[in-house]
Amino acid sequence: MKPQKVVVRLYILRGNRLVPADPDGFADSYIEINNGKRGGFPNIIDKDNVVHKTLNPGFYKCYSFNMTLPDEEDQIHISVWDEDKYSKDDLIGTTIIDLGNRWFDPSWQSLKRKPIESRTLWNPSSSHSQGSLEMFVDILTESDAAANPPEDISPPKPQNWQLRIVIWETENVAFKDNKSNDIFVSARPQGLEPQTTDVHYYSNDGKGLFNWRMVWDLTLPMKIPRLVIQVWDKDFLNPNDAICEAVLNLNSFFKKAFADKDKRHKIDRQPIVLSHPNASGPQGTVFLDVELVPEEDAKRNPVGLGRGEPNRDPFLPEPPRPKWSFNPFRIDKWISLWWGNYRWKLILAGVICLVLLLVIIIASLSAYF
Repeated sequence: MKPQKVVVRLYILRGNRLVPADPDGFADSYIEINNGKRGGFPNIIDKDNVVHKTLNPGFYKCYSFNMTLPDEEDQIHISVWDEDKYSKDDLIGTTIIDLGNRWFDPSWQSLKRKPIESRTLWNPSSSHSQGSLEMFVDILTESDAAANPPEDISPPKPQNWQLRIVIWETENVAFKDNKSNDIFVSARPQGLEPQTTDVHYYSNDGKGLFNWRMVWDLTLPMKIPRLVIQVWDKDFLNPNDAICEAVLNLNSFFKKAFADKDKRHKIDRQPIVLSHPNASGPQGTVFLDVELVPEEDAKRNPVGLGRGEPNRDPFLPEPPRPKWSFNPFRIDKWISLWWGNYRWKLILAGVICLVLLLVIIIASLSAYF
């Protein structure tokens, strides 16, 4: 095979699930490229682009160098290192690519767009994978390289969205307090503050009615695209009891929205079955909507939390809860309940008490005359 001068482009996208080399459980990662010896050709040590405090670093960098193929140094070592400030840097792992095999393979050469590879990283000190590196390789003649600039693989620009969730109701919630629960629901996108519904008191059939909206501002892409849903039993003298929970993976939903960023994306009224690690079988079901609204749309069309104003998209009415479903410390609710259900009996009892009081007063006065 006649030697050819070529330009090699290594497109390094991201590392996935790297094994931490430091006690803090994270890594400050950077890329090194050589022929298997530190300082060897092409001797790329990219400490100007260290990605700090993550095991899933996004590098998004193209490394380009000239070489001749075939060559004794056809095999290129791509390593991920962990930078240490006060000690020697640690090797996380290495993957090896034989450039000659690719360049002289007609099927690889015929590919118009080179495939993204997930390459396992290995470390001589371990027989286990140290994570993986997403990347792709392109090899061009010098003339082709001059005519075709490197691809732009810069990371996607973050997008601001508003996540809106409506908790409609619960069903078949397991009992915690003698065949009755004071049910409320909490929800939390991973990494954001939780929000809770109001309380459906004295549920004796596992059903809770809420019509309650929750709203969070978030940025996509999201590192951990998960939503935690929990159902609780409200206690006044003790900590609240966690009845059940579910963790929803919203990765595909978020990816679809990110790719089509100019419109709303919605999941309508889904039943979510929840469980508890210390109980067998389903422990309850929550019915909810999930919607992603672009930031500008959310500003033009704001909505209120809970059933507050602006109450729209959708309008959320007060839930038709039983009359006895209220906070037991609300005296006005007790008066309203008793007056609504026993009005005439209370009036009759009041009249009888008044008559008895008058009789007692008259009898007491007659004793003095």
